[in-house]
Amino acid sequence: MTLTVAARLRLQENMTFLAETASGKLLPLTAAAEQGGAEEKLRPMELLPLALGACTGITVLSILRKKRLQITSYEVVVHSERAEHHPRVFTAFHVEHRIAGVALGQEVIERAIELSETKYCPVSAMLRAAAPITHSVTLLTPGEP
Repeated sequence: MTLTVAARLRLQENMTFLAETASGKLLPLTAAAEQGGAEEKLRPMELLPLALGACTGITVLSILRKKRLQITSYEVVVHSERAEHHPRVFTAFHVEHRIAGVALGQEVIERAIELSETKYCPVSAMLRAAAPITHSVTLLTPGEP
């Protein structure tokens, strides 16, 4: 197996690192404020729910578009729970899909979510090994927030 550099983090100041992804994208990451981190920057644990929501949303949207469904709006909200004591790992995730489109049915959206969850979203597969992930769907009428 060949090891490659997937991420690089360089200390910037106090408890803030500048992270560089394998594709060259830059993102400042910091510790919690009580640990000396900068309040306006992202903390590493904030990225996991974002990664889950983005991966799930992208794969669900891709599946629905391959079915030639017209999606007019789509919002993914990830609720998460963490353990009370250190290392304060995530103990559960709930992914809420709020979606609107033309002639959408609950069943087709739930099937797309199932395929995303079980086959296509690697973030979901990784996190599911550590904590349960549940989903819910809210069908919106076009134009509804």
